[in-house]
Amino acid sequence: MALSDPPPPLGRASILSVIGFTALCGSVSLIYPFGRDQGNYAYAGWVWLDGGALYRDVFVFKPPMTVAVHSLAMSLFGVNTWAIRVLDIGWTAATALLVAAIALELWKRRDSAVAAGLTCPFLYYQIDYWTTAQTDGWMTLPSALAVWAVLRGGRALPVNVRKALAWWTSAGALAGVAVLFKYTAALVGVPMLVAFAWVASRQGRRAWLGIAAALVGGLTTLIACWLWLLATGAWSAFVESQLELIPEYVGRRPAGQTPTDLLGRLFTLKRTKTDLLPLFWAGPIGLAPGLLASRPRTRSDWLAFAIPVTWWLVAASNVVVQGKFFDYHYLPLLAPSSIMAGLGIAALLRRPLASIHRREGRALVLTALMAAAIAVTPIGGRFVEIARVAVGGQTIEEYIASRREYAFPAYNVRDIRQVSELLRETTTPEQRVFLWGYEPTINVRARRHTVSRFLYNFPLRMAVDSSRYEEELIHALSARPPDVIVVTKGDRFPGLTGTYKDSTALLAEFDELDAFVKQRYERAETVGRYSLWRRIEPGGQPNVIVITVDTLRADRLGAYGHASARTPHVDALAASGATFTNAFAPMGRTTP
Repeated sequence: MALSDPPPPLGRASILSVIGFTALCGSVSLIYPFGRDQGNYAYAGWVWLDGGALYRDVFVFKPPMTVAVHSLAMSLFGVNTWAIRVLDIGWTAATALLVAAIALELWKRRDSAVAAGLTCPFLYYQIDYWTTAQTDGWMTLPSALAVWAVLRGGRALPVNVRKALAWWTSAGALAGVAVLFKYTAALVGVPMLVAFAWVASRQGRRAWLGIAAALVGGLTTLIACWLWLLATGAWSAFVESQLELIPEYVGRRPAGQTPTDLLGRLFTLKRTKTDLLPLFWAGPIGLAPGLLASRPRTRSDWLAFAIPVTWWLVAASNVVVQGKFFDYHYLPLLAPSSIMAGLGIAALLRRPLASIHRREGRALVLTALMAAAIAVTPIGGRFVEIARVAVGGQTIEEYIASRREYAFPAYNVRDIRQVSELLRETTTPEQRVFLWGYEPTINVRARRHTVSRFLYNFPLRMAVDSSRYEEELIHALSARPPDVIVVTKGDRFPGLTGTYKDSTALLAEFDELDAFVKQRYERAETVGRYSLWRRIEPGGQPNVIVITVDTLRADRLGAYGHASARTPHVDALAASGATFTNAFAPMGRTTP
């Protein structure tokens, strides 16, 4: 079959199978809470929806597309924690269909395409709440669109050169969109080059014109983003965050790491969970039976396999380049792993599938087999959990309390939910809540804005010279004092901030902020790891009564535990005010 010949149609049954299977797998994520990153970008997206400018009015650490996805989710489904999960299901379904379309373009085999499309959500939803709905996963969709557009341009080339160039320009523009999720997405240019080589092997040297068209498309996307930043007055703030803090962040790696160490961590999946094993190894394992069944002979045949292989390799290099080995850094492997695994699955099932004459039947059989495989994976247990919550056998709070991954030393979902609910009950939507910590999920859940562009204290902890950030923060707090200040304890992130000190310790070292809090606020509540300081009303100082009594021991007062003490008035004052169990005086001796 010539390249210009269209592949067989995927078919309505196959498309619906992929979409339905994605919705089935993704349904387990609807009760997932926010991880830290989802909360950060959800808050920035909320500010954007309310008319603020990214970077200028709210600090963003990444390029703008991640925030754009969160804004889209909240504009469609409201400001809540499940909106991004619903959009993520749709995003994954679109990625799965694109994976199937790429496999269909390369091998013209419907069974391989359907298997690849079904593998995509199967691999993705093995992963937990922290790792899904993340930047590295979302950039897979525009990256896959870019590769697919190169292939579609190759199909159009013999008939309509102008149409081919339009496809290739679009491919570059889509690659530019991927870069606006994360700069390492530029690595998708490598499988795009291999795709151009595949097209050239079938259509001749004219295909190399597509590289110039793709460069034009990519530059167009980046220039459009630059103009938008200039128009919103955010360019200088963007440069500040991207060129100053990102290099500082990337540079904070364990000392003494060699290339061998990095590759060892990549292939042994150190510091990661076992739910990443299928994502990482499904592609290489599926490639072997796919090669044996296809028996490539020509250069073009081999280049067809080289596209997903090089894509997998650059996706793996994405993990190494970033050097942090966070679980979500493996997500760009999703598309190439699904393509290779789908090819292998179809090859292993070729004879049984060949006995089913209707293509709709083969799609349904593949879907049924993948659904059955869920039972032996982490998704199976998650179905039981969401069903229990759905039928009322367990509340969402009980579910969260029962899962260990929702509570660890630096992050506790239950504490976040409780402090958010307290803020919603005790403040009005117009009141402001400033967080000294790293969990703006609290602001999102409470529906309370902060008072500065610092949605978290990460920039102040990260910058080599944080004095200008500190000055900016104090100015914003003084101009509009928040009604509540939330101070976090235990949020230590040495890999990000370069220090083992938590926010409480860093507050004590930030003299101006520490004085601002203690002079204008009083500590009102403590919820888990969070202390809530409420503003003292203007004109009303704390009501302090000092009682001094000669030779009176505290353990002779009812307020301090004496059961038969007759001190009702002092006890009443203690009950309505604050008591202290330790007090020290420099000289309190009495003499005869």
